[in-house]
Amino acid sequence: MKKLLLLVVFFTCLIAQAQLPTYIGAKFSQGVIAPHRPEMRYFIKKPIKEYNLQFGYQTTGNKDWQRNWGYPELGFGFYYANLENTDVLGSSKATYLYIDAPFFRGNILSLNYFFGIGTAYLSKPFDYKTNNTNIAIGSHLNIFANLNIETQIRTRRIIYFTDIGLTHYSNGGTKFPNLGLNVPAISVGLKYKTADFNKHKKMSTGFWEKYKDLQIIQTFAVHGNKLSISAPPEFMSTSSIDYGIYVSPKSRLGGGLDLMYDKNIENHFIADSIFNSKPINYLTAGAHFSYNAVFGNVQFTIQQLFMVYTPHSSGFFYQRFGLKLFIAENWIVGGSLLTKFFNAVAIEPSIGYRFH
Repeated sequence: MKKLLLLVVFFTCLIAQAQLPTYIGAKFSQGVIAPHRPEMRYFIKKPIKEYNLQFGYQTTGNKDWQRNWGYPELGFGFYYANLENTDVLGSSKATYLYIDAPFFRGNILSLNYFFGIGTAYLSKPFDYKTNNTNIAIGSHLNIFANLNIETQIRTRRIIYFTDIGLTHYSNGGTKFPNLGLNVPAISVGLKYKTADFNKHKKMSTGFWEKYKDLQIIQTFAVHGNKLSISAPPEFMSTSSIDYGIYVSPKSRLGGGLDLMYDKNIENHFIADSIFNSKPINYLTAGAHFSYNAVFGNVQFTIQQLFMVYTPHSSGFFYQRFGLKLFIAENWIVGGSLLTKFFNAVAIEPSIGYRFH
């Protein structure tokens, strides 16, 4: 799970571009664990309470991407929740980085979207000896993701806000069981401005025109075996070529080809009483469509993959959600979450290069 730290690096790069002043905020939420599988209902007891402490940095428009995205707030936060079932689920502690950007911002009222991502420590994961009823979470360390729609009332020094959103926990399929936890919640909170700040720099983003690039990405991962939770994680890797067009300063559309190696396919052959599978049978090939949200030298990627060749019917459709950081303009380091119909398969650190 140390690979999750890659995700922190990307948002840190965004925060490094932000300027003072800062915000200090606190938020209280009332939520409930949503039983997205029927077998989860027995260990969900009652609504849960969530607590957040946040430190934000207001971008002022010194970078083009800041103006393109409406002068978002960037920051980091600390999270705690008692999951209201001490024996099975325990509690959750998380640290995360976030972006808080407006759909609409007036002098007093603002409608925002908030996205945070980081790592969470859950105190009571599955253990076949001591906690074999927790079929949702298989490890202490997990991805923490939070998405909210937020309404703000802004004064000179204090911002009052309320939001509705969803918190998600998952270990990315590195260890099973991994059904994950989803917590929809309603929140109230406030932020205090540590400096008097009401206006943003109104500068033109300058001339922009469409352009294209070709990105070559190599991912690496390990993921658990759903057929045997006691089996060790297996190696997985994907080679991708992605050709894209920047259709706006904020967006890139693309598509390409993928070659995936997954050692875990061997377990499906064994389950079908096929014991002479060869390494070449662990390869699958396909294509994808992609969307990239562009934040300067950082891109957030969503991909839909279609595997047109696979030696076993273990998966034809995948989704990938990731972040890419461009170093020295063209070198790429990144991290992504690969899912199968939005069920986590693997956490994938990656490297790559792009050609203009």
